[in-house]
Amino acid sequence: MDLMNRMNLVLDYIENNLDGEIKENEIAMIFAGSKSMFQRIFTLMTEMTLSEYVRKRRLTQAAFDINGTDEKIIDIAVKYGYGSAIAFNSAFKNFHGLSPSSARKPGFQPQTFHRLTFTFSIKTNQAGGKNMQYHVIKNAEIIIRKYTPDDSGALKSAITNDDRHYMEDLNADHNKLAVAEYSGAVAGYLWTAVYMGHCQAFIYVLPEYRRRGIGAALCREAEKKFRGQTGIKEMWGYYYDFETIKFVDKLGFYFTASSLEMEYRGGLIPVQKENMIRKCRKDDFLRCNYIWDKGMHEMRVNAGYPDSKKEEPTEEKRRQFIDNLDGSYVLEEDGKIAGYGCIAWDNHIGSLAVDKESTNKGYGTALAIFMTNEIIKRGHEFASVDCDAKNTNARHIFDKIGYKTTETVYSSFKKINGSI
Repeated sequence: MDLMNRMNLVLDYIENNLDGEIKENEIAMIFAGSKSMFQRIFTLMTEMTLSEYVRKRRLTQAAFDINGTDEKIIDIAVKYGYGSAIAFNSAFKNFHGLSPSSARKPGFQPQTFHRLTFTFSIKTNQAGGKNMQYHVIKNAEIIIRKYTPDDSGALKSAITNDDRHYMEDLNADHNKLAVAEYSGAVAGYLWTAVYMGHCQAFIYVLPEYRRRGIGAALCREAEKKFRGQTGIKEMWGYYYDFETIKFVDKLGFYFTASSLEMEYRGGLIPVQKENMIRKCRKDDFLRCNYIWDKGMHEMRVNAGYPDSKKEEPTEEKRRQFIDNLDGSYVLEEDGKIAGYGCIAWDNHIGSLAVDKESTNKGYGTALAIFMTNEIIKRGHEFASVDCDAKNTNARHIFDKIGYKTTETVYSSFKKINGSI
């Protein structure tokens, strides 16, 4: 346990000095051993060198500074240890995929490498043995409880004045809501849901109560709730501001991705290949599930998601598929399903995938147009879709038919199969 504490103290020192000098003698003193010993243990546990870790953290923080401040790029380069603009430009482009100057443009999507934290756990497999878990409440002023209608006024007033994005959660199923109190006052809320085997958590803390551990307490509450469900190993946290990445970083989220919220506000679009498109039937499930999961897996791999695996069809997925037949469509090629899409939440395109064997034939575009027109015909003011920022194929389709990006949404992933 002491070793883990000393390892984490060194990482704290590194984190506090990313924009300054990291001294070997300081690492040795904090670790209570040689720097070379720390480096060997670090590499053994992380499968990367200490210098590689520092470089990735500095380039991550440099992206925050470039995108979020007016500081000169050369000054940021020097701050994070680069002696010349050429060296910084090369390292930044290799890591983030574009130049530092391009990172100042709207829509910049950084490659994020989070701070590491070392943990220690004991598991026993002997007959009769039990895994012990400890849950320490550090601040007795924070109480998390079920949401009641009486909480609505305080929360809606704060959200309206701060960020309306979070209002949608309060209007959803109240059984999915929990509230955080701080010293007796409503300070924030947690919205959780499990959909298609994936955990989703939205956390909101009122501005005047931030940096008091409330967000962290709500995150732990979400983990505890999800951990009680069979087969759940990971949760996603969603948020709308770039700065929140620093918050989730401290809570042990290991990967951050970004998606674009896109909207179409025009009239009906000229249809393409309409004679190939029909509504889904119950017996389409396995083929549609195969196309969707395969496409999703390939997209996640290309976008750099770690640990992406193809998912097997489940009874829960089959039920959800059948429940949404009225908004689900397939495109058939010679009697075989080549593409699949569905409308979710009335005016939102929730799924769109084409079998890899049938790409570059305009099938994705045809389905996107068909579903957009269906949404407009149903009387909705606009159609919307979420598109992974690195999914260039999907972005091209929706850009082409007239969708415009309105917001960037960030999602961070955390393993939840350990102890609380």
